[in-house]
Amino acid sequence: MRERLAKDECGKMITWIMAAMVLLITALPGPAQRSEVVRSTAVPWEELPQNEQIVVFGVAPYNYGQEGGWWWGLNQPTLEQPAVTPPKESTCRDMCIFAAPGEYEPGSLAIWPTKDLQGVTLEVSALRCATNTIPSSTVDIRVVKWAYVTVPDHTGGDLVKNWVYVPLLLLRDDELLTSVHFGSRYSVGYNVLKYARHDMHDSSALLPVDLVAQELKQFWLTVHVPEDAVPGIYEGTVTIKAANVSSISLPLKVQVLPFRLSESRWFCWLYYAGGYKDAYLREEKPELRERVRNESPSVYQHWMNGGRTFVHPFYKTDEQIIADIRDMAAHGVGNVGWYCPPERAVRLMKQTGFGNGHTYVSVVQAYANEESVAYLRAAGYDDIYIMLQDEPKMADLDRVRQDCEQRHSLGVKAWTALSVIVPASEYLLDWIDLPNLFGEAYGDEEARTEVAKWHQAGKRVIVEALMALVISPINGASPPTVGTSSRRGLWLGRCR
Repeated sequence: MRERLAKDECGKMITWIMAAMVLLITALPGPAQRSEVVRSTAVPWEELPQNEQIVVFGVAPYNYGQEGGWWWGLNQPTLEQPAVTPPKESTCRDMCIFAAPGEYEPGSLAIWPTKDLQGVTLEVSALRCATNTIPSSTVDIRVVKWAYVTVPDHTGGDLVKNWVYVPLLLLRDDELLTSVHFGSRYSVGYNVLKYARHDMHDSSALLPVDLVAQELKQFWLTVHVPEDAVPGIYEGTVTIKAANVSSISLPLKVQVLPFRLSESRWFCWLYYAGGYKDAYLREEKPELRERVRNESPSVYQHWMNGGRTFVHPFYKTDEQIIADIRDMAAHGVGNVGWYCPPERAVRLMKQTGFGNGHTYVSVVQAYANEESVAYLRAAGYDDIYIMLQDEPKMADLDRVRQDCEQRHSLGVKAWTALSVIVPASEYLLDWIDLPNLFGEAYGDEEARTEVAKWHQAGKRVIVEALMALVISPINGASPPTVGTSSRRGLWLGRCR
């Protein structure tokens, strides 16, 4: 009887608990409705902002969510070819961007002129949401600059260089580089620079642009939402003006989201060849003058004349390197693999606050010596990586292992790119501290397995992702742009 009573009481208790849970669940609010983000409005051609000479419309900067994105599933930028006639059935009459506080987010617009126009200007107004304002200075506008580059073609057996017209740079001065076309437009041509190579520099603000009749011109906007921006939808305009033509305004909306982005699980870094060769070589190392003279005669002559402003992927002034690393830091790059001497790299990192203050990565094997390591440690760097032979083959295995032992004897870590020895973990898991794995060397499942093995060994892995998006939107279908960007000294990798 007691057993049965106990069971009855227990049953009643369970019933009451379940009833209470039902009441509680019923009383709780349902799932929060997902707030809609601002979207650009697609309209017929005749409803776009336009006057008697030009038509303006918004262009989605990236093909979000489409199949066949660039490496590792990344989305390709939407870059409109100058010769393309814009679709007249559905284009956007505004630009809508959404971003978290502190985030950089792109937008894009295109102009279609019916006749040649000179001195066209673009101005962005302040963006306002009730009493809150995002200043116009947070919006950077640049021209999407197309240019001719060469791409090797091996299809016929012999190496042939074909000219390809590609979106290469984002510029504020559209005349910095001018393309000359041969024959049918955009098939063969060459580029003319506005300045001598040793004095190449872009404008600090967008300059007036000349438009060619029925040639699409695309502009790239980058909005840097202030860290303290109040959430809401901010509205403003981009106004296009030209002489003897009425101005046109394209609405611009920026929705500031009510949250901040969390820290990325990825650590982004760059191979940085800038400053590999000292810009002050002729004073500090006279014995190398002839090498500079032979490698870059125009740079050498400029130095000998006392000049200090020039553009070269390896020779850079301190000012140029400082500008580079500040730009990298603003775009999420946490460190770089330095080619230049440790003394110069450390001085510039400390001057700008770049990096985490204790990790140093060298791409140059020659700095795997006691003197360089002692200098880095004295400067506060206790997490030091010095590169091994780049992309070693199986025949190099013994040498790579010996070099790993040499690095470890100095108390530093060994790293290198591994694209030929596959799977790398089978041969070098116990030797290399930081492998740089190329995704194309593995299939999807093999890549996951390989990365997991290094992680299980307690080591981080670098995955080379994409090159130089910090300086230009790269069209994944166009290898020449990638090669050109890597020659600028920037190659982005992600480490996890």
